[in-house]
Amino acid sequence: MKKRFLIVFVLLLTATASIAGKKSQADLRAVETLYVGSMGRGEDAERLRLVLPAFLIEAGFQVVEEKSAADAALSGVLLLKATSVTIPDENGGVRSSRAVEVRVDLTLKSGDGALLWDRQVTPHVKEGDPVQACAEAVVKQLSKATKRSKGSK
Repeated sequence: MKKRFLIVFVLLLTATASIAGKKSQADLRAVETLYVGSMGRGEDAERLRLVLPAFLIEAGFQVVEEKSAADAALSGVLLLKATSVTIPDENGGVRSSRAVEVRVDLTLKSGDGALLWDRQVTPHVKEGDPVQACAEAVVKQLSKATKRSKGSK
């Protein structure tokens, strides 16, 4: 009896998860208009929030100023940490190298708060503006996710 109950419970749980997954896929397909919310605290997080719309528009999304006018809201938390690494060189001296760790944890939620997409984006930044590199990586992954879901009708 316990075994049957467990089997039925697992089947119901799997079916529910499958239905929920299809719902979020359907909702992700419908996302065309975005509101860009907070990307955390600090100057770099605010810069990310300000540069994201240009990349989103270039990728074919519409960006609105009012959350209520959007199909979904994109928000997250940016981590940008610069470190300096000292490395011995071949002449017995040392040289310094700058390393930047960039990561943004994102969520895309529908107007009713349902989670449509979440991702941790970690672009590899060797040189240039790490915030811009992060914005480009975010939009690339979001575009890929929406196109993939549109293809799986």
